[in-house]
Amino acid sequence: MFRSTFSRVRIASVSAAALLALAGTAAAQCNPTFVVPPGLTYPEGVNGNVNCSVLWDPDGNGPLAPCLVVGGSFTATSSGGFNNIAMWDGSGWKPLQTGVNGAVRALAVDSSNNTLIAGGSFSTAGLVSASRVARFSGVTGQWAAIGGGVSGGDVNALTFDPVRNVLYMGGSFASAGGVATGALARFNGSAYSAVGAFFSGTVNALHYRMADGSVYIGGVFVDPTLNNAANILRYNPATNAWNGLSGGLPGAGVFAIADYSPDGINQELVAAGSFGTVGGRVLNSVARYSSATGWMPLASGLVGTVRGLTTRNSGRDLHAVGSFTLTGTGLVVNNAAKFNGAFWDAMGAGLDAGALTAATYKDAVYVGGTFSRASNVDGDVPAARMAMHDGSGWSALRGAPSGPVRCMLSMGSSLLIGGSFEMHVGNNVFARNLVAFDGTRFSAAVGTQGFNGTDGPINAIMFKGNGVTVGTTTIAGKFTQAGAANASNIASYQFAGEFSQVGNGVNGEVHALAAYGSTGGPLGSIGTVATGNFTASGATTGLNFIARWGPGNVSLNLGTGLNAPGRCLMNFNGKLLVGGHFSHAGGVLTGRLAQWDGSEWTTFNGSLVNDTVYAMANYNGQLVIGGDFTTINGSPMRKVAMYNGTQWVDMSAGIDTAVGTVTALAVHNGELYAGGSFGTTGDQARALAKWNGSSWVDLGTNQGPDGVATLATFGGDLVVGGPFFRAGSAYSPFLALHKCGCWANCDGSTGSPLLTANDFQCFLNNFALGTAYANCDGSTGAPILTANDFQCYLNKFANGCP
Repeated sequence: MFRSTFSRVRIASVSAAALLALAGTAAAQCNPTFVVPPGLTYPEGVNGNVNCSVLWDPDGNGPLAPCLVVGGSFTATSSGGFNNIAMWDGSGWKPLQTGVNGAVRALAVDSSNNTLIAGGSFSTAGLVSASRVARFSGVTGQWAAIGGGVSGGDVNALTFDPVRNVLYMGGSFASAGGVATGALARFNGSAYSAVGAFFSGTVNALHYRMADGSVYIGGVFVDPTLNNAANILRYNPATNAWNGLSGGLPGAGVFAIADYSPDGINQELVAAGSFGTVGGRVLNSVARYSSATGWMPLASGLVGTVRGLTTRNSGRDLHAVGSFTLTGTGLVVNNAAKFNGAFWDAMGAGLDAGALTAATYKDAVYVGGTFSRASNVDGDVPAARMAMHDGSGWSALRGAPSGPVRCMLSMGSSLLIGGSFEMHVGNNVFARNLVAFDGTRFSAAVGTQGFNGTDGPINAIMFKGNGVTVGTTTIAGKFTQAGAANASNIASYQFAGEFSQVGNGVNGEVHALAAYGSTGGPLGSIGTVATGNFTASGATTGLNFIARWGPGNVSLNLGTGLNAPGRCLMNFNGKLLVGGHFSHAGGVLTGRLAQWDGSEWTTFNGSLVNDTVYAMANYNGQLVIGGDFTTINGSPMRKVAMYNGTQWVDMSAGIDTAVGTVTALAVHNGELYAGGSFGTTGDQARALAKWNGSSWVDLGTNQGPDGVATLATFGGDLVVGGPFFRAGSAYSPFLALHKCGCWANCDGSTGSPLLTANDFQCFLNNFALGTAYANCDGSTGAPILTANDFQCYLNKFANGCP
């Protein structure tokens, strides 16, 4: 952090006219920031009400990330047709087979077999009959009935007891599986039963609480056996005992129950609905419970009806949604509010209509309901019944990769992006693991037959022209199918064509690709080289972690290969360089860096690198390598080093080499960038840095990115990919641009006018805190922050956003 000699300054208001009068005429400079790539911000909504939501990982411990499943009364999303249930994976909506034929009112996950449970008013789920409750398998992609289901009413609530593997369901029904149960029933995997006696009333909420192993039931009812306990009860499956929870919560009903952890460790039970004063205490529709004190208020509460609860920030922040406009103190909150342990606060300017459900997914609060617009302080966001609040503001659900980006290749007019993800690219099309970006929008890179992309991760992309016909793009990774073709880990295609396997493929994962021709002559003699964790291509064995194809599709050995997998490839000074985990190439001791001259393996200028090399770059004609290594030829060279033509130079200055790895290197606009997961000076964990000639300058922030796997230059911008969700202040999962933006827009607003007095206030606060942002003039001498930075900011403000 930069330190200034000024104390913290706050200004209540400054007019734009005053700022313009103070501003000079100096030209604005570019201060690159992280931004969301265009095309990842399109709104995604549904055409009917969203009633419920739950997090579910369709493949359990498999490679796919958890998803958010929502249920309601809708038949379409902006991605296409759906029937009352859909799954959001961070990139777009995905169907659950054909959905169900009636409203979905409740969702839960059966952790004993990782199936999704849906309840509501439907009679058919997918292709099977299912009376108001059904399960969906991520393995089979099919719906199945749960016994005979329920009858006499709908299912409004579900919860699962993972200790006893019992599913509880509540609603307005009278029987379950042919057994008279009333509005509360359980299913033990083979049969339904009542929970105690016949349950009279309506159940709206169920919550299994791991802390005490009990099931909490909320709704509209009175239990005369427990001192007329109203609307909420506790049931202990271990003792078959009921508890009236200090008489319950008399009022119009309880609609949500959750655990809340104000200190991030200890949990409290919270219930919400529509109730006012209980036991002489003003609760206002949300309350916390303990056996010692009974029901207690959460500050002033919320005036109206609360329908959904969720927590964020390790449980410390409690979020409530529903149909309310004010807190008990009169603060306007408009259907969504956050409780921080002391008071309720607004979530921006809220929602324009009621919300029915809330869930926390990928560190953001997702809200569903009947609304069509979410509002921030600086403007409205069209959001058709679904919206996301990331802690700083509302946004519509937006398209982004659903998993990490692993590789990128600039093709001039487009950028190819590969990795382990699915992504909605419009017109109900999902691209799998490979997309193209033209600077404004994303599209499926290839594949008009079958599905787009591959059925497994892509680690490397390469383009090879031949000077005569359309060039060939090759992809490699860990997959068995590319487009409509069977392909063992490596495939290629030409523009607008379909995938085909390269030769006979290889029998293991490919980590890197390169084009290399060892005999000179026409471009057609250049072959494709792959390295990774494989030993054979069809009947050709002895490849030993590296192979060459072409000209043609016959795999060729490169000598006797390597003794362990390679991780990166590069042409350098007419030779093929490979870095990786190996120590020998062609039987020669090479360390983790070797070169192939077309006929034999040798060390790179006698260099022995002591640990894995993951990345290489040609920087001004000099070789730069990054990885896990700590020495070269016994001399300290920590994580990143440069060969200047005669010797190796350590480039670790500015990087905490005790932790992390350098996994990506790129030259952008003549400057060298490094990415990975490493620490920098100041002990702040970072993942992206720029070389200034003597040390690395940190480009990350406290908000990320927290891991970079690949870097590319495209359209004048640096493109960053990896396993992150945020890049700087931008919520941009797995992919972001580091580019020149409107630097004077300090508060990051998007409304009109873009620049306001708030931006000047924002700059003053940054100056007082001594942040790097406030160093407007880019000075490096002490003190870093001076009056020149004020003048610099005023000039930028006056120039607007050129």
